[in-house]
Amino acid sequence: MKSATLQPIEQTGKTLSFQFDPNRLIRLREVLQLVPVAASTWWLWVKEGKAPQPVRLGERCTCWRYSDVIALAEGKEV
Repeated sequence: MKSATLQPIEQTGKTLSFQFDPNRLIRLREVLQLVPVAASTWWLWVKEGKAPQPVRLGERCTCWRYSDVIALAEGKEV
């Protein structure tokens, strides 16, 4: 199954290149793969302002901007 977050940009022989959209939204599972902490720690950081604020897409759907999470993982200000 293809990941919805990967967009093929070029296919050359057997190599397929993918490009990440920095403006895409990611769910908590993907955030925790980029910033390896427990979910409870992540939510504490959000509450304390150490992590980026989420984007609410609905009552039960919370996402974050990929670029904000990457900036945090690289030690940049969010």
